[in-house]
Amino acid sequence: MEIMENVKKLVQEFIVPELGTINDHLVELKSTMEIMNKRMDDINTHLIDQSRRIDDLRTNLEDKIEQVRTNLEDKINQARIELKDEIFKNTNRIDNINMRLDNLYAVVVRREEHERLEQAVTQIKTQIQNKIAA
Repeated sequence: MEIMENVKKLVQEFIVPELGTINDHLVELKSTMEIMNKRMDDINTHLIDQSRRIDDLRTNLEDKIEQVRTNLEDKINQARIELKDEIFKNTNRIDNINMRLDNLYAVVVRREEHERLEQAVTQIKTQIQNKIAA
């Protein structure tokens, strides 16, 4: 029994103080873990809030982009209509100018023919006068 008591004393002298130190360290680790868990919870809450803000911002941007796209489509369509009108007006003007040029060409051709006829008449007149004079 004496050995048993000696072993008991030995355990109490060496191991129990060590167990107390280990227990103190364990308490410190638990407190540190609690602080870290609290900090992680705060970070998660912050990330969730940031994610919500990002989602709201994305929704707002998508709406604004859609509005700009619609506005641009309307302006492009309006410009297209105005351009078609201008093209139609210019086409009509070109057609009118072409008709006037065709008429002018016909008149110019008649003038050239008239000049040739005048020259021919003048030549015939000259020939007749030459024959009468001879």
